Amino acid sequence: MNDEKRNVYWGAFVLDTINCFLKDSLTSSSYEVFFFMCREMDKDNNEVRLRQVDIQDMISEDTKYKSFSKSTVSKAIKQLCENQYIVKRTRIGYMVNPSLFYTGSNRRLSEKIEDFSKEILKEKEAGKPVTHFKKQLDNTSKKINKVKIKDTDKSESYRYTDS
Repeated sequence: MNDEKRNVYWGAFVLDTINCFLKDSLTSSSYEVFFFMCREMDKDNNEVRLRQVDIQDMISEDTKYKSFSKSTVSKAIKQLCENQYIVKRTRIGYMVNPSLFYTGSNRRLSEKIEDFSKEILKEKEAGKPVTHFKKQLDNTSKKINKVKIKDTDKSESYRYTDS
């Protein structure tokens, strides 16, 4: 892809995202940073190639978000990472969880979910407390004990949970 952003006029919140919004106790700042990241992400791969300081600067430039300090953005990003709305990429930036928000076809969605899952596995290998997938669209608490990225079904979304 070239460096220009594609002109995409739609994005989709997966229906279970509403359940996550209701269940997770995110701060209003976290929601605003999440929506900002959804707006600013690369539509081909759900990546936000910005550092925290860049995110804070861009949000501060927007008249609606003048009160956002660097610590507010830092706390929001930490909360979003802990709740897997986003994941820190090994290279610069973050990736918005495509099981919550995406653009593009179902084929691309499964690729994005696989990329997001790989980043979560890297965090697990680095010693962060990530142990299981949780089926989100199923509205059950059934845990899947083995992580099989290649077998991810396009029709289901997953999010890791601590056990």
